[in-house]
Amino acid sequence: MSFLNNLIKDPEYQTTEPRQPEEVNDSEVIISPDTRRENRIPPGQTRTKKWPVLDAHGAPPIDLATWKFEVDGLVEKPLAFSLDEFVQLPAVKVYSDFHCVTRWSRLDNVWTGVPTREIAKLAGVKPEAKF
Repeated sequence: MSFLNNLIKDPEYQTTEPRQPEEVNDSEVIISPDTRRENRIPPGQTRTKKWPVLDAHGAPPIDLATWKFEVDGLVEKPLAFSLDEFVQLPAVKVYSDFHCVTRWSRLDNVWTGVPTREIAKLAGVKPEAKF
């Protein structure tokens, strides 16, 4: 029973039913349309309440002092951001469901991050860029 008690205390374990989009009471959150479907779990998928472990050895060490996010290729202005610079970019919050190709779904997630369109705008993606 202690395993179950510890699992339920884990902040990443969902102990309640997923919220409906109208129950998200944060006016700054973008509501993804996928959360408004009648059946939020696609056929063949199973809901999980906790993020599955996707690696066996943990994350590799990262030197945050030298970490860079670079954008180059078919852009007008190649970019390179340090971590301090990157976290200063305008971020948004998105409420969405996550569906993995390995047949599990985790509902009721709020993600925070820099939109791809913001990075593309800063870099000036050229029209011939496709992916």
